[in-house]
Amino acid sequence: MRLLVLLACFEVYFAVTEAARPGQSCSSVIHCEGDSVCIEGYCLCVEGMKKLQDLCVEPDVPTSDWRVESVGLAGYVEL
Repeated sequence: MRLLVLLACFEVYFAVTEAARPGQSCSSVIHCEGDSVCIEGYCLCVEGMKKLQDLCVEPDVPTSDWRVESVGLAGYVEL
């Protein structure tokens, strides 16, 4: 939770706000963290991002085009 201090008419008011992680519910008093956005009452990752643990992160670079060749015992490449 975060504690906000608001100054109005020389009086101090305290407002407590709660935080939610991606996948948790959110509202006007419960804000989203972990780079997520409150959409229809839930903290969600925006398009192009994915949820990893409690954060929204960019997806990994695809490695499907990479090729790793194994080497045989005599040092020759096996295909």
